[in-house]
Amino acid sequence: MLKHVLVPLDGSALSEQALDYAQDVIAPDSKITLLSVIEVPADYEYALVDIPMTVVTARQFTETEYNNAYRRVHDYLNSYARKLTAKGFTVECIVESGDPATVINEVASKKSVNAIVMTTHGRTGLNRWLFGSVTQKVISHMLKPVLVVPGTIPEKVQVEIKDSQTAPAV
Repeated sequence: MLKHVLVPLDGSALSEQALDYAQDVIAPDSKITLLSVIEVPADYEYALVDIPMTVVTARQFTETEYNNAYRRVHDYLNSYARKLTAKGFTVECIVESGDPATVINEVASKKSVNAIVMTTHGRTGLNRWLFGSVTQKVISHMLKPVLVVPGTIPEKVQVEIKDSQTAPAV
């Protein structure tokens, strides 16, 4: 069994599904490092010429915005850390800023984890082309083994999504 895994969380229910798998692949007295990455805000503009193009204009967080985001994210990670600690795991919470895939690989290397356990959000088509897949980027620059958990949307949410797609726009 593994002794130390990294679990990147982005605040979504899909990313949190990796926590169950992480607990299954490590020994009860092992370490789980929870990581969230605060992305630098960007304004996106789309233009169609011959091919789709994305122009990104980044703006900086103010110090107050960053501190508020950091506190919210750290509280979010700590809520899971308490649950995991109660189960006997050693937990470390890390909040970083930057490109998520790059930060995930850097933290995995720096913390000498045995593996990264993360979900895929299942983006396809244009969304995947425009925004990419963090999981795919982590795998393509893989410095540590990566356990990819297929993210699944709970049945209740799937029904709500299906219903909202057929409802007329307001």
